[in-house]
Parts: sequence; C-alpha cells; structure tokens
Amino acid sequence: MLNLLLVDNIDLPLQTAYKFPHASPPIGLQYLAAYIKQHLPEVSSVKVMSLPLALLEQKRHPLDVVLEELRGQHYDMLGIRSLTSGRDFMEILSSAVKKEFPALPIIAGGPYASDSAALILKDHAGVDYTASQEGEEVLRQFIEARLLGRGEVEKVRGLGHRKGDQVVINPPMAWIDDVDTIPFPDYQHVHLDRFARVENPMRIANGETWTSLFTQRGCPYRCTYCHEGFGKLSRERSVKNVLDEIFWLHGEKGVTHFAILDDIFNIRKDRAKEIMRGVINSGIKVRFSFPNGLRGDIMDKELVDLMVAAGTVCIHYAVETAAPRLQKWIKKNMKMEKLDPIIDYTAQYDILLRGFYMVGFPDETEEELKATIDHAIRSRFTETYFSILCMWPGTKIYEAAVQDGFIPEGAWTSATSHDVKNNGFRYPDELMVAERLRGYGHTHFSKERMSRNLRICGALGIDRNHIIEKEVKYAQLLRDGWKGPGPIPYAPEPAIVDTLLGVGDGKMTADAAYDVIARYVAEGHTSQPGIQAPGVNPNYVNGGAPTQPAHAAS
Repeated sequence: MLNLLLVDNIDLPLQTAYKFPHASPPIGLQYLAAYIKQHLPEVSSVKVMSLPLALLEQKRHPLDVVLEELRGQHYDMLGIRSLTSGRDFMEILSSAVKKEFPALPIIAGGPYASDSAALILKDHAGVDYTASQEGEEVLRQFIEARLLGRGEVEKVRGLGHRKGDQVVINPPMAWIDDVDTIPFPDYQHVHLDRFARVENPMRIANGETWTSLFTQRGCPYRCTYCHEGFGKLSRERSVKNVLDEIFWLHGEKGVTHFAILDDIFNIRKDRAKEIMRGVINSGIKVRFSFPNGLRGDIMDKELVDLMVAAGTVCIHYAVETAAPRLQKWIKKNMKMEKLDPIIDYTAQYDILLRGFYMVGFPDETEEELKATIDHAIRSRFTETYFSILCMWPGTKIYEAAVQDGFIPEGAWTSATSHDVKNNGFRYPDELMVAERLRGYGHTHFSKERMSRNLRICGALGIDRNHIIEKEVKYAQLLRDGWKGPGPIPYAPEPAIVDTLLGVGDGKMTADAAYDVIARYVAEGHTSQPGIQAPGVNPNYVNGGAPTQPAHAAS
C-alpha cells in the first residue's frame, strides 16, 4: 500500500511571505487526493499539507515541517504544488528533501509546472518530474506507471521528465470534460478551524469557518498575462453538483463562508443565477466572496441582486488597466462602458467591493498609467489593489515582451507584484511608485472610503483591531514611499494616516485609533449607508437576515 505526501508551497520569497502572510485550504491538492483515493485502491494515504499554514500557525521554518513529516512516516512520493513566484522555496525544499531522501520521487505541479515545466527540470535538480495543467489524470497515471509498475512513466501525457541530459515534456493530457465526475475535495488532513484563525485576503477575517470552491474550470478569454492551467474552454459543473457540495460542506464541515475561485464565475450568467437561487431557496445562511475577480462587463443587475441575496459580502472586479490601447494589447478587451455602470450598481449595496488594477505594462505611457489610477480613485470600490505587472515564463505577455525587447530573458526571476521592476514602460520608475501611492492614498484614506469600510467591516463582525492593523500597513506604505519633505501628499485626509502611523509606531493602540478615526470621518460627513445586504450582518449565519433585495426569489 502506498503513502503519498502533497504539499502546498510557499508562493512568495520567504522574506515577502513573512511581510504579507496568508494561508488558504490547499484546494487543488485536496482535489488530487480525492481523485487518487477514488481511482487507486492501492493508495492507503494521501496526506495534504499547507506550508503557508505551517509558517503562520506553527511559527516554524516550512522546510523543518516537511522534513519532520518525512522522517516520521514512510512516503512513496512527494508532490509539490507551486506558483512561479514560489520557485525560490521550491528549490530550497526539493534540494533538501532529495539530499536526505534520494530515492523519493519528487513531482512538481501547479501553475509553475504548467507554464514552465522545462525550466523546472533544468533549474531544480531535486525535482524528478513535472505534472502540467489539470493534474488529476496525470498524477493517477504517473502513480500507476512509476509506483505500481503498470505502464511506462515516460509515456504519461502531461508529464515532464529527464532522459539522460535531455529534458522531455510529453504532449498534454486530455481535459476531463465532465467535471461532475471529479469527486469533492478531500478534507481528511485539512482542518478548516485552523484556517479560520489565520490571515487570508480571499475571505472575511471574522473567524468564521470558510473554504474555497470551484464551480467551473477554464477560461475562454485570452488575457496574455494569465496562465492556462485549466485550458481555454470553460467546463462548468452542474448546478446540482455545486449545490450538493455547498450543502455538504455547510452541514458536515460547518462552513459558513465560501470563497469562489473560478476564473470567471459569471461566464454563463444563467447558470450563476441558478446557483444563487438554489442557495436562496434552500434557506441556509452562508456567505460568499469572489476574490478571483468577476468579469464586470458581462455582469447584469439581476445577477448582482441574486448574489447579494444569497449572502455575498465581497466582490472583486478585475479592471487591470483603464487604457483602451493596453486593454487590446493584453487581449482582455474589457468594455469599460459596461464595467463602470455595474461597479456603480454593485456599490449601492453595503458590501466589500474591491478592484484589481495592474501598472507597469510594457510600452505603457505616463498618461495611461495616470488614467488607470484616476479610474480607481473615481470608482466606488471600497478598496483597490495596484499590482506591478509580473510577466511569468510560459505566459503570452512574457514571450511578447522578450521578443519585442521590452525585457531581457529571465528578468522575472526575483520579482513579485510588490516589487518595482522596469518592464519597458515609458516613464521613470519613480513615477510608477508615486502613482501607486496616490492610488492607495485616495482609495483608502478619504472620509468616504474609510467611513464605508468601518461600517461594513464592523457589520461583518471583523474585529476593530484587525481593521486598523490592516490599514496601518497601507499608511506605512505611503510613509515609506514618500521621499520628499513635508507631509505625505498622497492622502486626502492626512489626519487618518497620522493616526494609523501612530499605531504602527507604538504611540497609540489600534482600539483607540479606531475611535479617533470613526469620530473624525463622522465630522461633516453626509454620505448615507448603502442598501443593507443580508450577509453583512453579524448574526446572519446564525439565522438573522434582513429583507432580500429585488429579484432575489424570482
């Protein structure tokens, strides 16, 4: 009987991971565990481990956690799931494990392996194999061939391996067309109460039991900055299959908050509406967040209403850039004339409404950069994120940028979306830094934004200290980024920033700062609360719910 160990990698350089800590249930590995258990009775155990959770919860070096596990239990295979941004720790982990356990097969999967399988086998000597794109069938056939002796491992589609000094990447595995046949993720070694206690931007930090959920795989859009791990065809689970998992997780695991991780949940609005109606009609009280970014220009008002009525408390819209030329160049082709009205419509509800933006595109002009920041400032998002574009190998944007001479080959190796890097844009680095700070200052530290955030986060039951501590990081970002004399120019309300910096400097408690800021934003502030959303109520999951919005029960 076989024992397998699957670990979710640290997806940032360790120093950055300590600065921006977060952990979520390793849902991709949980899918693999369930699939292998269903199809291979010779496998007695598939243990899933989250290294980000170990880093946060145990305050130990993740490498020590893995080595301790391997020393205490015999395993027949180690699988490592990683983003490309986690390549540094993958090297640390795979080389240390291979040194101590040289006979243990190590296979890498996830977006890094899907985009850069050949690069992994070239740069990471401790990794023996890669599994690209959808991993269930690749891993099953690999185990049968490599560990059970039923077949030739070199012929497994989707697998990368070495043949002497040569790296061989096999043709891709066929997609699983009927995704309803994939079993629900395995929770045997994933204890959700542990994830409720640690930080993660994908859910609401109020201590509720939460987990991630996929209702479909794949994306038909051609955005050049994105990976293609699930392919370019949307394969949707049936409405019944999705609802069955929601009801099972709510009833058996006590889940009250679901983070939907689909590439585009609203790719088929009729199906999305059916799912939301199914939740509403069931009478269960759960919350939803959509952290991966809904496609705003294909949303409609009825779907927004249904999502809110079903308990949605957090929606992200992925804007990326407000420049029409860049929208075409990255092939996102967002129709801004349709996006802006749906942002405004969604903003009428008192929910967390967040916007994703990118800056630092190749050939981006100063005017285009400022147009994107201005769009965020004018928008009614409660919070915004300004990522500095990362162009990972295997993505179309990286290939185009290298080919057109905007960046040299390999320029991505030490960069994250927090790092300033020159991707070939047509303005000084200092301007990008200043514009990001202007965006963060105006979208966090106006009376309107701060008042709304305090109100909504408080109604969600988020601890007031947590609210303030999160904003302290943004205030410190402004302070650390401002190099000139005098007060920080990027915040419309410097008093809010100064109060938060006082917390960071130990001059004031977060609790006291909350009271100071709450009083300050109330002075002369005339904006009215939005429409109350059912899920934005601290008693909601215990049975309390305000009146449903329009369209909710139709």
